[in-house]
Amino acid sequence: MKICFVGHVFHQKTQSHAFFTDILRRLGDVTELYSDPDGSPTCDDALIRRLAAERFDRILFWQTERVAERLLPLDLPGCIIVPMYDSVARLPELFWQRFVKSRFLSFSRAHHEALQRIGCVSHHFQYFPDPGVAPARAIVTDRLDGFFWERVPRSAVNRERVLAQCCLLGISRLHLHAVPDFADDDVGPPAADPEGVALSTSRWFDRREEYDHVAGTPLFFFAPRELEGIGMASLEAMARGQIVVGPSRPTLNEYVAHGTSGLLYEPADRADLALRLPLDRTRLAAMSIAARRKAEEGRRSWLKDIRRLISVVADDGTRWSRHDYSGTFVTDIQRAAHARMARAGDRPADPVTDRREHRDGGAERSQRASADAGEYRRTGS
Repeated sequence: MKICFVGHVFHQKTQSHAFFTDILRRLGDVTELYSDPDGSPTCDDALIRRLAAERFDRILFWQTERVAERLLPLDLPGCIIVPMYDSVARLPELFWQRFVKSRFLSFSRAHHEALQRIGCVSHHFQYFPDPGVAPARAIVTDRLDGFFWERVPRSAVNRERVLAQCCLLGISRLHLHAVPDFADDDVGPPAADPEGVALSTSRWFDRREEYDHVAGTPLFFFAPRELEGIGMASLEAMARGQIVVGPSRPTLNEYVAHGTSGLLYEPADRADLALRLPLDRTRLAAMSIAARRKAEEGRRSWLKDIRRLISVVADDGTRWSRHDYSGTFVTDIQRAAHARMARAGDRPADPVTDRREHRDGGAERSQRASADAGEYRRTGS
């Protein structure tokens, strides 16, 4: 089989798609071509001409649906679109309806379901990287620390928001990696240390090992963006047993269960009550273990699911039966329960009072919410 992989030029450096092209090579010869969506209007013209002239059995457009759009008039066979949620979340349904003759591989459940609603053929997959060896992690509650890579400073997920969350969570130390995705967005290091949080900063690392050490040591890992395609950095953090704190948006909320394997907040709420959980040593340790376990179990499921991915790309006619229950529904239930606990009695949420309430009665309510979620998982209703 002759396969063409059309990728985003940015990933040519990061190689975040390498796991996918490695799988494609099991099916045949793979030609890798790259598009620059942020370049000039004519920068992809040579790429378009080559795809129009050369015969491929399969063309996979990895986060390059705009290239696929330009090729629609040619009605090329074997086109498979692999969108990433962070770059397509705001595209209208009309855009996708034009691809009814194509197939989709969706790494976001939310987008997979949106595509199905408008009649597109979509197959959902959830990727997990190799978690490696479980690191030893000590939980020290009197000096909690966190890491945040500020990739989009002018978005809702920025240093000011993260510092406010550190205060809510009792985090006393934060390392800020102040390197945005685009140089034009660079706002530089903080002018002064914030009150109540010891802040350290970095601008770049010469070696990946240096980044891994700085990013992987703190207990808390703040997700760098509001929307993600897959969210490799957060998945790597979960594998290290870190507690990921991030927006309750795809795809992070498709991996993290709020209050169990991480913490999710509402980006539009500056003081999200659901973050004000009683975080004692026992609970922090349980969340760290749950994050690691999720990474391990997710990896095992992904490795089993590779056969289905190969089958879908090959279009070999195999019918696959799958149980694909929504994890985001359970997360919504958990977040609502925790917000009600923090709001108890219509009083302002107070961490000390919340801990007392958790001991005396909140645990019972939490158990009921968990039981409801467990019943949902069993019935799939």
